[in-house]
Amino acid sequence: MTDTARILWKAIGYSLLFGVILIPALLLDGFVALRLYQWFVEPTFASAPHIHLAEALGLTLLVGFFSRQFIRNPEAQTFQQKLEPVIFMYLAPFVTLGIGYIVHLFV
Repeated sequence: MTDTARILWKAIGYSLLFGVILIPALLLDGFVALRLYQWFVEPTFASAPHIHLAEALGLTLLVGFFSRQFIRNPEAQTFQQKLEPVIFMYLAPFVTLGIGYIVHLFV
């Protein structure tokens, strides 16, 4: 296999891996935003429209775009150091949902 073909296959592999990791994380973020919106915005503001997952995902992306605070470690060498941001990407929505649910019980 030539170097060009090896680089091409490596790029394809990384693209697929990125999609496998990113797409479920985005859907999870959208679900959490939808649930929090339904718990807090709709009951508080009677004129607030009911939204669906796609709209919640869009709002999440918009807010996340403007408020991104992820600090990347360019010196990450080990697999564990490289995996930490991925773990955070999946744990943060569950923590947010859990906290939102607890607050929702008192509203």
